[in-house]
Amino acid sequence: MSTLASRLDEPLDHPPQWADAVAWWPDPGPETAWLTTWARRHLAELAEERARSVGPTSSSATATPGTRAVLCELRASAATQAQFTSTARAFGIWPHAPFLDSEVVRACTRLPLPYRIDPFTAKPLLAAALTGLVPDAVLRRRTKGDYAAENYRGARRSATQIRARLLRSPLAELGIIEPSRVIASVERAVAGLPAPFPALNRLLGADLWLTADGSEQERP
Repeated sequence: MSTLASRLDEPLDHPPQWADAVAWWPDPGPETAWLTTWARRHLAELAEERARSVGPTSSSATATPGTRAVLCELRASAATQAQFTSTARAFGIWPHAPFLDSEVVRACTRLPLPYRIDPFTAKPLLAAALTGLVPDAVLRRRTKGDYAAENYRGARRSATQIRARLLRSPLAELGIIEPSRVIASVERAVAGLPAPFPALNRLLGADLWLTADGSEQERP
């Protein structure tokens, strides 16, 4: 927590790297610099307060920070998918994400850690559950696609709208973000340079949520 506080006070000045995406507990990314000085200082104070109240982590702890982070992300993804599915069905759309089904997530997280992780096998639980149901080549593959091309294409197509939205964002009015700093990251994306797309997506999602009541239309 003390390290987190110091990183919030002095954000790292580097684009996201592959190690950040696979780290158990990555440091705050370059998007931390989007925050105003007040917001970063407030978060740093909360982290420092937490560090003083909790103290050093016991070596006998049953869950490491990495394990807790992964479980938190998994549960958040499952909850998001459940909400997405519920919303889509009202329009006659039936999304399928079986591995984020609440019962599947619950069953997997109840297993002891050694059964969930194998340094020599990719997705051991998935392989055990689907052997004989899908081709072995699918279960053995170690590559994975991403949505980078779509992210860059979307940023280029919507750059004008994104800039305008950020300049009048309620998050800026609340003193949480500096729009010019976020727009600088958008410009990097438009130019095809590394950009923190996950953080940008979350930020725009929060902005859309804050303006969903129609107040955005009332803005000059």
